[in-house]
Amino acid sequence: MCGLAGYLLTAASPSSELPMRLRHAVKLLGHRGPDQNDVVIQEDGTVGMGFARLSIIDLSDAARQPMKNEDGSQYLTCNGEIYNFKQLRAALQKEGHQFRSASDSEVLLHLYEQFGVDMVDRLDGMFAFVIYDSVNREILAARDRFGKKPFYYARTPSGLYWASEFRALVHLVPESFTEDLEGFSHYATLNCYPREFTFYREIRKLLPGHLMRFSLEDEAPRIHRYYRLKSCENADSTEVIDEKLRGFFSSSVEKRLVSDAPVGFFLSGGIDSTAIVLKAAELRSQLRTFSIGIEGDPPECDETSFARSVAERCGAEAYVVKITEEDLCREILQASWHLDEPVNLPDAALLSHLSKLASSVGVKVMLSGEGCDEVFFGYTMYWRHIQRYFDEYQRFDRFPEKLRDAAREILRRIDARRLGGLRKKLLGRHFFLGKSLSMSDAEKKYLLSDRVVRDPDVNERTESLILGLQREQQLPSNSHPYKQIMLNEFNVRLPDYVLMRVDKVTMAHSIETRCPFLDQDLVEYGASLGFDHLFDGQLGKVALRRALREWLPDNIVGRAKVGFGGGTVLEKPRVVALMREVISGSDFLKDYYSKTYLDALVDAPTSQRQLNAWNVAGFALWRRQLAVA
Repeated sequence: MCGLAGYLLTAASPSSELPMRLRHAVKLLGHRGPDQNDVVIQEDGTVGMGFARLSIIDLSDAARQPMKNEDGSQYLTCNGEIYNFKQLRAALQKEGHQFRSASDSEVLLHLYEQFGVDMVDRLDGMFAFVIYDSVNREILAARDRFGKKPFYYARTPSGLYWASEFRALVHLVPESFTEDLEGFSHYATLNCYPREFTFYREIRKLLPGHLMRFSLEDEAPRIHRYYRLKSCENADSTEVIDEKLRGFFSSSVEKRLVSDAPVGFFLSGGIDSTAIVLKAAELRSQLRTFSIGIEGDPPECDETSFARSVAERCGAEAYVVKITEEDLCREILQASWHLDEPVNLPDAALLSHLSKLASSVGVKVMLSGEGCDEVFFGYTMYWRHIQRYFDEYQRFDRFPEKLRDAAREILRRIDARRLGGLRKKLLGRHFFLGKSLSMSDAEKKYLLSDRVVRDPDVNERTESLILGLQREQQLPSNSHPYKQIMLNEFNVRLPDYVLMRVDKVTMAHSIETRCPFLDQDLVEYGASLGFDHLFDGQLGKVALRRALREWLPDNIVGRAKVGFGGGTVLEKPRVVALMREVISGSDFLKDYYSKTYLDALVDAPTSQRQLNAWNVAGFALWRRQLAVA
């Protein structure tokens, strides 16, 4: 796990300041890789590659990056881990390839020599990497299938630039930027900048499961999707399902324990993290677990007692902390810098606090339960949406698509507050936008500023974006609606909110986080399960609970989801006071939101408005940091 940055220039005469900019960008990525940082500049100045290294596999200098192949014709920088590197290495050695290190990253150079761009199909891991091919004067960049590792790029008149973090790329690119109000409009609804969007039009994210090629002759990057998660139902018996789930899960945990650096575990006391810790205890001894609660929380919201019992059961060294509201607010402010994109902040602060603790005792790798809820139906909100679908919306799907499209065009022009539920149904609000939403497209006319609303790229774009993604999925007409929910989450919320937050916050403290439930085999098999194997009317994760019951304590296997930190962060008086202070003290927010909306968030922070308010406050904190970065 590391940080990378670089450029390939198309301008006739490279700027003399670019090497300095690249070194500064790598310095900004230093928290991602405190063990080593290097920069390589080609003699003609047209190519620069920089790297900040967090040593995980092969701690020696032989694994330093940027890394070159035997004849120096190719250079590599890779952020992430290749879990099947030993198998790939053995196969490549049989083909005559010789290795100079024991690192997983070197495998990528030899794979490229052997297979070219088709190499990505052979990778099992989490990664964002760049290979520069000096023979073809071309770069190849690729991002892992589910978006665990970030990758930002900018195509400008002078060339192509890239970096692991948004802020580093802003400092690297010499040209100026323009705000992307369409991206902000998506953020206002989804609580994250989705898909390729960022705050600036010129900076884009390479999407999960995509690769990018760019040469000196190209006007624009050539981007290709190499992976798409599909959801086709299998016909396996219950016994076969349980056996396969146990097998995929065990394999996933085992390969994520491979490390030459100390490994720890985020342990909440819920089913996801408990299963990981107990499986890991079968494979190695002397585990270290890290758990957090909020001081003053009632017992029903505090999972730390469950976490302690799990740690005791497997003989782990347990680090359990209770954070005060004052420390929580301090952590929120610090996390706003490291998150690198505006997101809803409070729960990220808990993760930041635990990561800081883990790093302070020498841990470099953490295993976490992220992805389990999205794969195995862990949120009750999913069930509420499905109930609405069957109770209210399904009848509207029977109308021909052209008729529904025509109705949308007419109803978009009508005041949303007058038509209410009818408009939402006919406009396609039955389709799943995401788990946590702040406002609909129709509501933006009243909640966002005139400057934003008047922008031609803003009107009705978020619902159109999600609807377009759903059409791309090409699900059979008789598919259960939960299939759509899962694929939507994997397209937007999981990579652009959940995994982005995990990567940025843990890497802020030089921690690499691995997610066993996002193993490709496990995800694909989970996506093939029928709905009766996911939800029983009360609890989700039915098949997972059943398959892992032999490992899980009785007091955990039947528990409902509580939420990280007890799910009470937004209700804390000091957190509410901080939100009010941030919104009231950020005058520039009036350029993005209506005054009426801002006043309502500050004056009446109801449960839903607390979520909405942190959408605004998170943006405000991030925007302040951008201004002084």
